[in-house]
Parts: sequence; C-alpha cells; structure tokens
Amino acid sequence: MEVFLEEKAFTNIIMSAAEVFKHECYGCLLGYKLDSSIIVETAIPFQTAERSFSAAELKRKQRAVIEKVLKTFPKLKAVGEYHSHPQRGDIKGSVTLSDSDIENIKMEDLEIVIAINDKQRSRQWKYNEDMTLSGSFSDYYFRMAAYYYNGYTNHEPLRTMLWCPSATGLRYKKGK
Repeated sequence: MEVFLEEKAFTNIIMSAAEVFKHECYGCLLGYKLDSSIIVETAIPFQTAERSFSAAELKRKQRAVIEKVLKTFPKLKAVGEYHSHPQRGDIKGSVTLSDSDIENIKMEDLEIVIAINDKQRSRQWKYNEDMTLSGSFSDYYFRMAAYYYNGYTNHEPLRTMLWCPSATGLRYKKGK
C-alpha cells in the first residue's frame, strides 16, 4: 500500500500541527482507496478534540456527528486519521506509533503521524530511507509517516511509503 498526499491535505496537516504546537493535533483524512494505494485529498482537523502534550481525543458525541456527516459526502470518504507528536522540552517528537496509537487504528484505515520539532536549520523537503517525508517551514522541522493496518500482519500497522509531490517537487524516487 502506498499513500499519495495531495497538496491541500499536506498543507492542512502542517498548519494543524503548527497551530497547536506543544499539544497534539488530530483530524480526519478524506480521499479514496485504489487497489494498492490511498489518495488523500484533504485533511480536516477535529476542532473540538481535547488536547494535551501527548494525546488528543474526540468525544463520542462529536465523533458521531462527524461520522454521520461524512457518510453523506458524494465523492470523498474517510480513509483514516492523522495526529501529531510534538516536541516536549528537550524530547523530540517522533513518528513512531505509541501503544495507544496502535490500539486506536481501525482495520484498513490509514494513520498519518507528523512529528513537529523546533527547527535547528532549514531543510528541503525530501523522502527518507525509512519511508518518511521530512522538511522545514518557518520555525519548525516536520517528519511525516503513514501507517496502514490491513488486519493480516501480526495485528500491527505497517509503515508505508508516503508520497507528496507538492512538498518535494515531482520526485517519486527516494533520494532523487
């Protein structure tokens, strides 16, 4: 499974993480699934999520409202969720899934994790050997990873390649 992140989704995830930096952001991913890929057209932050340094949660009532509205969308469907892992003091944010993250990923859903840290130096956006995407904007350094749980692999989500041509230019090969 490969994930293609459209420009609008990329921008919304970056802005969502930066807006609440030092707390986690949390939202849904809208797009569509093909045989071996997921196209993420847009990302919508959950405005009523309760946030802390290490968690973000949506109450049952708000989740029910969102799911009801999403079911009526004609083209785009919910394909998963995203959240951030922000830097906390000297502890850098990471794209590694926590135990809680793993428990909450639904079968056949996508989860995008974005680590957001204070920028030490400017960096071009690039694909990394660990299937992540990273780069900097403003005062922040970001690293993004996509995970997909297909229900068949030891009950753990797998990291999958995250492509975003609007971030890196039209480079689909790692390191190019």
